[in-house]
Amino acid sequence: EALRSGAELIVDVGTNTPLKLSIKIAKMLATGNVNDIEALHFIRTCFIKKLDPFLNQIYLIKYKDDRPACVVLSADSFLREANSQSDYLGWETGWIVTNVTGKGRKYIGPKEDVSADNVIIGAWAQAFRQNHKSCVIDCLIVEYSTGYARWKSSPQQMIRKCAKAGCHRETFPEKLGDLYSSDEMPLP
Repeated sequence: EALRSGAELIVDVGTNTPLKLSIKIAKMLATGNVNDIEALHFIRTCFIKKLDPFLNQIYLIKYKDDRPACVVLSADSFLREANSQSDYLGWETGWIVTNVTGKGRKYIGPKEDVSADNVIIGAWAQAFRQNHKSCVIDCLIVEYSTGYARWKSSPQQMIRKCAKAGCHRETFPEKLGDLYSSDEMPLP
């Protein structure tokens, strides 16, 4: 109730300067018309995950007025969270390609070049965690691309971000299981 009246919540995001957030500030940072409950959920997520919206680590996006707002992370925030875990051992990524005729599918490792007779159709990523089975996620451009903005100009870079976020989310479900990157979310 205090937040609704304009009070600010002090959020420790792991920097030397505490972050002050209020429902009013959260609504100003949001994309779209969010309500008080959605703004409060955003503030709580910033607080719990120690993420700073002013550093573009986390976003509050209302894609459609008749749908709930989404709290989404930057792709780098997934790595930041994973790197803070003592049992994190790193990650790698590569491409999913098909030949120019569209037949067959091949996974190319991080140090392999994509040959001229192959077309990138997706990306895969694998995260490693001590005492856990590694997680491999593959993402196809056709399943994620909106055809707009960065997806139109850089589909390979965007699909790589989706694979990176997905493998880290599945490797650390207790920390990242309920969060998605903005690259994985559809545009209205």
